[in-house]
Amino acid sequence: MLQAKCRVLANSLICGNFFKLVLQNKSIAAQAKPGQFINIRVDKGQDLLLRRPLSIYLAKDDKLEIIYKVVGRGTDKLAQVKEQEKLDVIGPLGNGYTLTAGKALLVGGGTGIASLVFLAAALKTKFNSVPTVLIGAKSKEDLLCFTALEKIGCAVKAATADGSVGFHGLVTELFREIVAIFSTHPSMVYACGPRPMLRELVRLCRHFRIPCEISLEEHLGCGVGACLGCVVKGAKNEYLRVCKEGPVFKASEVIL
Repeated sequence: MLQAKCRVLANSLICGNFFKLVLQNKSIAAQAKPGQFINIRVDKGQDLLLRRPLSIYLAKDDKLEIIYKVVGRGTDKLAQVKEQEKLDVIGPLGNGYTLTAGKALLVGGGTGIASLVFLAAALKTKFNSVPTVLIGAKSKEDLLCFTALEKIGCAVKAATADGSVGFHGLVTELFREIVAIFSTHPSMVYACGPRPMLRELVRLCRHFRIPCEISLEEHLGCGVGACLGCVVKGAKNEYLRVCKEGPVFKASEVIL
């Protein structure tokens, strides 16, 4: 974990209320692993006390890329940051995905797909294999990272609630259909997205007996495990900190 002033190389609108932020810092980028996050101070004054935790979309050479959605005061201020400004960043934080060989299936909902792009790239680099990726969104306008995943070489399928593109329905419904027609089940499922999506996906993975890792999206306070504001119930009747023991967990470790 490092703390550094990172130069903003780009901070641009990509669609809807979604932005891509590109930061320059060789040390943090070199340490970053898929599934980890960074904590950014978005206000130079005292108006916003807490940093904003954001998943790492890609990390390569001296660059960190982040995809975020403007949903409140913090991300609204972040969207106003200009190129060449510097942001105070702590990271990389948390535990990432476990890279395993075999036929992986990635499932992302909303901005949850962002960390899975980094994972897909890492699986290709380490094992020379590309996963199948299922992306869920409300509509075509909310669909993220489709082209980026295709460039990696992934077989990408979309599910939209309004049927504006791809499968008409929930991404978990698409997951059930895809798994049912696999000649062999995936060796691992990785997922990140809203809690209801993850809950149903974990249920389906148990039904099909497929190992699964999930990245939890929680409101993080300190981001380093001190404030205990992001705890979730563990399977052994303990409480786990999403920022420290997670954000990635084996599906069997937590109760959703």
